[in-house]
Amino acid sequence: AFWVGLTSLARLTAALSHRSRTKTPPLVLRRQLGLMTVKYAKKSKHSNTADVPAKVSEEQTWKRLRIKSPAESGPPPPALTESSTADSSVGSSVTSAETQVIEALPDEAQLKALVQEVRGGCEAVLKTGLDGTIALPADAARQLAAAVRVTKLAVFGAQTAGDAKALLETHSASVSSFSELCPTLVTLFGALSTLDGASPDLGAGVEDGSRSDVEVGLHLAAAYFDSIAAVGSSVGDGDGDVGRAILKFLASYVRATYGHGSKTKSREHLQSGSSIEEPLAAVFRSLHHALAAVKFAPIPAAHRAVPVLARCLAVGITTAPRPLPSSLVAAADLMQGILGQGEEQMQAHAIEELVSVAASSHVQQLPRKGRGAVGPTIHTVALLRAVCAACLPVRIGATHLRSQSNGPDGAGTGEANAATVAAAKPVAREQQPVAEALARWRSAEARAGELAAGVVRKCLLAVRDKETDPEPWARLEALVREVLDLSANPTWVSAPTLLLCLAKALSRVAGAGRGVDLAWTQREFAVRLLGQVAEFLCREDMMVSKTSDQDLAEDFSKLRKWSAEVSSSKAKLEQGSAEEFLQLLTAYLRAAPDATPDLMFPCRASQTQRQLDSTALPGAHPIFACSFLLCSHVAQSAADSGAEGASKKCRHGKASKQHGKATTTKAKAGKYSAEDEAREWLALTQHLDARAKGAKAIRQRDGLLQCVARIRRKFLHQNGVGALSRARMVALETLQAQLRSSPLAFVRRQATAGLSAACAADARLVGSRSIGQAIVVGLQDDSPCVRVSSVDLLGRLLGDESKGLAAAHVAECRAAVSARLDDSSSAVRRAAFRVTCSTLRSDSVGLASIAADLLRRIRYETTQVRETVLGALERVLLKPPLSEATSQHLVDIVGHKDVGGAGIQEVFKMHQSLRSSSIFVTSMESLTVMAFGCIVENSASTDVSPWALILEQVALVYPLAIHKHTPQLVAWLKLDPNMSRNKIILAQHSCRILSDALPSWAAKAEAEHRTRIGVELRKLLGALLSDQGSRLTRNAAECLCMVAAHLTSEAAHDIAKHLALSLQHVQDCVKAGASLDALAQRCLCRHAWTLGTFLEHIEVDAIAAVLQDKDKSAFKEGELASSANQLFVKLCLRGPPSLRPSIIPCLGFLLRRHCQYLRSSLSGDATALDVFRAGLAGREGGEVLQAQSAEVLASLLASYEQAAEAEAPLSSGGDWGATVAASVQKPKISEAVQRLAGLQPQVLALLRVTKSQQTAGHMLCTLSSLSRLGVLHPS
Repeated sequence: AFWVGLTSLARLTAALSHRSRTKTPPLVLRRQLGLMTVKYAKKSKHSNTADVPAKVSEEQTWKRLRIKSPAESGPPPPALTESSTADSSVGSSVTSAETQVIEALPDEAQLKALVQEVRGGCEAVLKTGLDGTIALPADAARQLAAAVRVTKLAVFGAQTAGDAKALLETHSASVSSFSELCPTLVTLFGALSTLDGASPDLGAGVEDGSRSDVEVGLHLAAAYFDSIAAVGSSVGDGDGDVGRAILKFLASYVRATYGHGSKTKSREHLQSGSSIEEPLAAVFRSLHHALAAVKFAPIPAAHRAVPVLARCLAVGITTAPRPLPSSLVAAADLMQGILGQGEEQMQAHAIEELVSVAASSHVQQLPRKGRGAVGPTIHTVALLRAVCAACLPVRIGATHLRSQSNGPDGAGTGEANAATVAAAKPVAREQQPVAEALARWRSAEARAGELAAGVVRKCLLAVRDKETDPEPWARLEALVREVLDLSANPTWVSAPTLLLCLAKALSRVAGAGRGVDLAWTQREFAVRLLGQVAEFLCREDMMVSKTSDQDLAEDFSKLRKWSAEVSSSKAKLEQGSAEEFLQLLTAYLRAAPDATPDLMFPCRASQTQRQLDSTALPGAHPIFACSFLLCSHVAQSAADSGAEGASKKCRHGKASKQHGKATTTKAKAGKYSAEDEAREWLALTQHLDARAKGAKAIRQRDGLLQCVARIRRKFLHQNGVGALSRARMVALETLQAQLRSSPLAFVRRQATAGLSAACAADARLVGSRSIGQAIVVGLQDDSPCVRVSSVDLLGRLLGDESKGLAAAHVAECRAAVSARLDDSSSAVRRAAFRVTCSTLRSDSVGLASIAADLLRRIRYETTQVRETVLGALERVLLKPPLSEATSQHLVDIVGHKDVGGAGIQEVFKMHQSLRSSSIFVTSMESLTVMAFGCIVENSASTDVSPWALILEQVALVYPLAIHKHTPQLVAWLKLDPNMSRNKIILAQHSCRILSDALPSWAAKAEAEHRTRIGVELRKLLGALLSDQGSRLTRNAAECLCMVAAHLTSEAAHDIAKHLALSLQHVQDCVKAGASLDALAQRCLCRHAWTLGTFLEHIEVDAIAAVLQDKDKSAFKEGELASSANQLFVKLCLRGPPSLRPSIIPCLGFLLRRHCQYLRSSLSGDATALDVFRAGLAGREGGEVLQAQSAEVLASLLASYEQAAEAEAPLSSGGDWGATVAASVQKPKISEAVQRLAGLQPQVLALLRVTKSQQTAGHMLCTLSSLSRLGVLHPS
């Protein structure tokens, strides 16, 4: 009979759940059904019935009836965020079916038996102590809690005070019987509070399915609060001792479970689905209902619940899984209720605790986008909802309610309480709702400011050093980022206001006076966060500016179409106005599928209206967002009305009057005033269940998120009006102010970095005069790090991150970066080089001149800068495949002064190192073919020296590309009495190109071809050396040495002849000592250059080996080089002053191969070192001699440096001794380098006084070579 009755009752429950007119949530019936089942099982156990199981669990009952258990179907009914069907309404009445189920509750005798069992079991355990030997009566406690909870739900479902009173009188046994437990509960919760083991392990349970002591305590705590919710006051606990004991127990349990240092345990506890999780959530829900039942008036010790809730929110920031456990959701809902409906003192306490949570040590950053994204943390959600909660229309007088009876919805609210009406102050109907809404909006703004200031104070100001405690600073940065991400989300309507307050709070920290005790790191961090705010909002503002009016019109049209299907509002507003969007957004928020409109309305005999101050609101309910929107718009409408009135009264010309008329016309066309908004705000107290009609409308709503976000972003970024626009201006103004006036270089640098990010996000800022002035200030700052940041700012503006920069601004930015290439700081120059190179494109205007300037500047820069610049130039100049434009760029570059072929050669080497061998070979061969073609075509009309220079550099880097053009090069060496300038240039460069290409060409050419070319070259080069008017002496001598070494040994006879002739001529001139005219000096120079060049490139013994005996007398070992050295020294020191600059390079040629002549002479004669000292001092030769001496010294050290690198031995398998031995056996130049290092005083003296950039450059190269060779003196 029992099971037949249960089956019939289950069918009745199923039928009721499908009836559209039923007002009873099916979950309530299921819970009551389970209560009856447990009661019957308990009764059967005592009667020892044989055919009924001794113990039927609640879970088994659900399975037998084929109904989902509460654990499977969701939390129990008090979980307001997870309620029942979509067609249920607010304040449902107690139907006959529900009454039948309620009547099946345990009678008074049975309840007294449960109370006695609970009290007896608790007292027995308390006598022996909570040591686990005797278990608390878990089943009886659970049944008693269920009975009290069902009574509470029945009372909450009553529509009138009479119904509620009748239910309480009929079923008061469950509540009145519970009062007998109060003395025992005080002792029990006191004992539970002292447990050392109140940890997650207590929720694991023990054998036979019995619950832990903590779980029993949670059930009894929920029952106590449910009794308060049902009756409306404390039951049998006049002094509130039970409430204080319960909250003390909760505080100790939460502290032990979620306290500091137990992060891993907290996560395991929350993710394991502990058996204590749901009872804890039930306690929070029951406390929420109890506070609502007394209109959030302070019940005994209720303020102690706030720290407990804050602790739960703190652990929920990171350790909680997603979705959040029901206990954390219930804690967040209760905190939200206190912040929105609690009394002022309790709200202040809650805000203080929320601020304290911000600096919790549990905080970590969670992924916000992509895989693993979980959205905002529960603490951020609590902050945003706290701002919205300040706008709830709670505790509104009856006059207010009457004033909105003819509101936009057209639904009256009924008669107000007469006593309340009489006590209300006589305030005008039109003014009172607006004043209330304005007051609530000012309260919300003040709360947002208080929360922002408190979070900044707790996270930033309380921690001076980020290194010692980085968690609070990380939490503050995470909070700023989360609020930024949510600022344009229509669901989180308070995010822009909170963001504005955060920006203002950070601005106060950054701009605090010097008298404020703040570390520079705190100021810098505040400026850094403001830079992130400015960057994000500038990017958003740029997106808004790109949204066309047509797109917005389409978004509005979609919203109107959807709203017409789900809303009954017929207000006619101006299309596209802020008022219309407010109405559409409010409907959109109310239709949220996850927002529960079924609220709990405790009904009392003294109350005839169901108001929010006696309602348990879930935190996700749209009333919070709707209240905030309406109050903010009331404030904005009032501000616009004030501005409109002021514009009407002003007398500043016709334009002001026309603006006032236009504003008035627009306001009249909308027919929607601040009074209308205030009435709609008040109407939320009676119309909380407005939502979408059916699942189809909800699915359509999901597709409107982008439309709503675009429109909302448009209004939020209105200049000077929208909250995001104001926040952006606060951030930008603070950054500019700190850049101009902060005495801290690191703060100015951070401000520059923030402006850089903002300008990159919105290129329109560059056109602002203030931003332009800020950039100029940053570039002229005393600190190099600030100038570096300013250069990086310009780099971001000129790079790919910023689009749409005006041409004039581009030119100004490029000029500013170019000016920093001459900065005194190497870091600034390096940044300027980096920015210049990053902005180079193959189609850049003036690419050749820019590249030439860079090649000229990097000659004296570090290796890092050189590699950066050369890599960029290779990217834009030699990008394969090569085109005619590329070759023309190269021609223009080598034609610039101070660049020549040396600069382009480094670009070729970088091309070889960065590209594959096949690409490099193709590039060099293509360039060679183009160069020869252009020379042949234009040799008679244009200057061919740039193309010849390019060929010369190709021969140095990749001589194989020149091989097939060898006959053409030989043909250019032929003498012609009437040779043009281009032919002389071609002959000069042909000698150099052949000198570089002949060694590799001879190795691959056939013997006959090699001999024929050798004979022809001997003839042509000999003619060039013998020609008195030729200027190709050195080039021809170098080429003849290559011919003798690689083509034919017969060329050694030609070298010997010219050596003997030149040596004799120089000796005769020195011995004569007579003055020389210009022609004689030119002839002497030609012979000296011939002698020096031959002695640089050949070994005298090798020449003597191929000569006949009669010609060897003049080539004794060491005598020729020694004689030439003495002659050159005498000419440089005692020769004609005009001749000395031309002779000193010959001494340099000789010393490259014969460095031993730098030693001091035993006879006391002058040496080459004396020549360099005199030349650098400029004795009798002036600046020309100084410049020539500087160039020779720099080139000589460069050649020694190359020789040192070439002769450096490789490490012998890690054997350092073998490496040193090999180094000793190598020809050494260290002695010569050390002797040249003695010229450092003369080098530095010349570097100080010279006015020639070329001379200074040679001196810098000299010092760099000495440094790399390891002989530069530290002083």
